[in-house]
Amino acid sequence: MYASDALPPALQGQVRIHLCVYHSQFPLLLRSAIEQQLDTLLNRRGTPASHDLALRRPALRVLIDAHPEPHHLFIVLGSPVTEVGRDHDYDYDWAVVEPSSMRSLIQLAGRVRRHRPGAVGGVNMVVLDSNLRHYEKPQKPAYEKPGFETAHAPFKLKSHHLHDLLGREVGEAKAWAVDAQPRIALPADKLVRSRRWTDLEHARMHDSLLPKPQGTTTPTHAACLQ
Repeated sequence: MYASDALPPALQGQVRIHLCVYHSQFPLLLRSAIEQQLDTLLNRRGTPASHDLALRRPALRVLIDAHPEPHHLFIVLGSPVTEVGRDHDYDYDWAVVEPSSMRSLIQLAGRVRRHRPGAVGGVNMVVLDSNLRHYEKPQKPAYEKPGFETAHAPFKLKSHHLHDLLGREVGEAKAWAVDAQPRIALPADKLVRSRRWTDLEHARMHDSLLPKPQGTTTPTHAACLQ
């Protein structure tokens, strides 16, 4: 399930990883069964600070009691359906995310410590600098389906690295708060849709939802009736 040398020597034989794979292309019956389990396990309302109620769920207790390791990691490995699909009312402890759009990033951030009150003591979400699609096909759009990038201008990005695309939001900080402000507030300066991630999303939304001035629209599809 994971490399034997992935853990430091002090933790060898001390950690058991339990993996739940959740993908949008699973048969609906299987997806429904997984979602039903997650709905129960990740409902952490009323969890006291000293004890996690999720650990009392029978489905988790069976797995914990079946293995001798003192430490257990329960990981949901999911496709973007975990971000922008069904309205998941889940509460995760932390997340590692492959980026696709600011919209999906905000959605996922809303499911980390969703039910439990109080501030966190450190970073609980890690965002990769780019996604696998960028490394497999570097000349192709990386942030599409899901995402807002297209194969051609004006909605094609010049870089697929978030340290370039989120310079305005993150700056020089190593950690930053993920919230919906970049998706709500328009930047004070002009939209630079080919170089800024959130500007691209604003530009695509404008293009899709707002009326276009007459005489400025270039059709991308044409049809005729016979």
